[in-house]
Parts: sequence; structure tokens; C-alpha cells
Amino acid sequence: MTGLGEERTERDFLKTYYSTARGIALQARQILDHLDAHGYAIRRVALSGGHARNPLLVGLYRDALGRELVLPRAPEPVLLGTAMVAAVAAGWHPDLISAVSAMGPGATAQPAEPRWARAHDIAYGIYRGLFEARNQAMRASAALAASAHE
Repeated sequence: MTGLGEERTERDFLKTYYSTARGIALQARQILDHLDAHGYAIRRVALSGGHARNPLLVGLYRDALGRELVLPRAPEPVLLGTAMVAAVAAGWHPDLISAVSAMGPGATAQPAEPRWARAHDIAYGIYRGLFEARNQAMRASAALAASAHE
């Protein structure tokens, strides 16, 4: 966390929570960008859990990732996915695609909102700069520790 002070109001808490969620979304974007740079072409991302139940956070993830966001209609999609894998293992379905087709209630897709792209691109640039600064600090710390043991 960078830039935290002694704030104690509810609004300050909400800003910190949203900033943390944005950091998670930007970290996921970095992972997706890395995968795309190494041969993948990820254009859709599924979101589940508590953040998928909050419209503000759904919009944040969708727009910060810059990709279509898919929201499963199942109330507990992770558990459903586990049940699908178990159904294949039990021989009830020949493969995972068949299990998904038979057991999945579907999903709703939301495209990224273009009007937020620039703001998230700027935030992503800041995130990447802070990420690199952290990496430099870790390398410097490791070099200091190594030289102290020589």
C-alpha cells in the first residue's frame, strides 16, 4: 500500500477498499497482458465471488481489465465448477465441455466501457511504475544482503 496516512473516516475506508480492488484488477490485467504477450489472446474474463455481486466492482474489473467480463448465473460458480469436474470423473459426462453444457446455467457478458479506457490506462501505467520500483527495491535489498555476507 502506497500513500496511506492516518485517515479514519468511513469515506477514507471506502476509498482504500476501492483502491485495493483496483490494484487487484490492475494486477490481473498485468497477468493477462503477460499471457497475451506469450501467445494467448484472452478477451473474456469470468468474475465470481463477492465482487461479482457488487455492480460498482463489476464495472471496475470489466473496465480496468479492458476485456469482456462474464458473470456466471450460478450463485456459487466455483462450487458448480467443482461439481462439473466431479461429474466427469464419475463418468456422468464424457468431458468437461459436456458437463458445462448440461449443468451450467449460463452467464451474462458485459463488454468493457470504452469511456473509461483512458483513465484505467493511466492508472495501469502508475501501477506498472510502482511495480517496477518495488522490484528495484527488492533487487537492491538482495544485493545488500548478499554483500553483507561476503
